[in-house]
Amino acid sequence: MRKHLLTDKMGFTLIELMVVVAIIGILSALAVPQYSKFQSRARQAEAKVQLGGALTAERTFFAEAGTYIGCLSKIGYSPAPDTSQPGRYYAIGFTAGTEVANAVTGTTSLNCSLGKDVSYFEGTSSIGGSNATSLPATSVYANASKLAIGARGKLSAVGNDDWELDQNGQFNNIVTGF
Repeated sequence: MRKHLLTDKMGFTLIELMVVVAIIGILSALAVPQYSKFQSRARQAEAKVQLGGALTAERTFFAEAGTYIGCLSKIGYSPAPDTSQPGRYYAIGFTAGTEVANAVTGTTSLNCSLGKDVSYFEGTSSIGGSNATSLPATSVYANASKLAIGARGKLSAVGNDDWELDQNGQFNNIVTGF
């Protein structure tokens, strides 16, 4: 009997270790997609903050000039740098080629053409391989009485995430990209 006690070794069996590995695999399979959704929602919050800043600049300009304008840089809007991320995940502004108010009557200093860092600001980081460099093709405009500012982000390899903010502060998620 004494001999049997001395040869008994404490430890885990192979079956016990395999059960633990299986449990860890199941938990990680459930947690990773939830974490990805959490990251996407955080990045969407970035888009809403950037759109809110652009709307504030547009409202200030509207109060002074009586019109909205597509020249975001000339009315003092520039996206805030994101120090916690390598860059912005959304392009913010107006689509090149759409009808936007690029000039204000009697004020040549505010005239501008559509383009990067003038009417839209590019995102610098992305998920899925390409940066957000263009805005939604429809419904993004500025004119004498109406405004819709757009944001497009590349949050997954399968699609874009498009947001729109109008002059009343209403958000519209045009395409869900995750």
